[in-house]
Amino acid sequence: MLLKLILVLVVIAAGVYVATKYFKKFKDEDNDGIPDVVEDKFEEVKDKVEDIKEDVEDFIEEVKDVPAKLTRKKPGPRKKSTKSTPKPAAKSTGSKLGSGAGYYKTNRKAQK
Repeated sequence: MLLKLILVLVVIAAGVYVATKYFKKFKDEDNDGIPDVVEDKFEEVKDKVEDIKEDVEDFIEEVKDVPAKLTRKKPGPRKKSTKSTPKPAAKSTGSKLGSGAGYYKTNRKAQK
């Protein structure tokens, strides 16, 4: 079966070659043995493939950007600056009742 297929393809190729070279059945201006119609169709297909290749490359670049667009930076604590200014010390009045100092530091159940 395979041998028959190869034989048929060889006969067709030989027929096209003979028709092109000797009988000028197919238009071939550059005399390279390939009909101009086939060359033109090949160029059209080649251009379409190049366009599709460019579209696919653009699509791939867009797909690579998708994870960066979907992830967002979570807000966290702000970093302290390297330049720090000393804060003034808190004034102490000496009385715990009026200032509220140490209110949360003491155990409330122990005070009752």
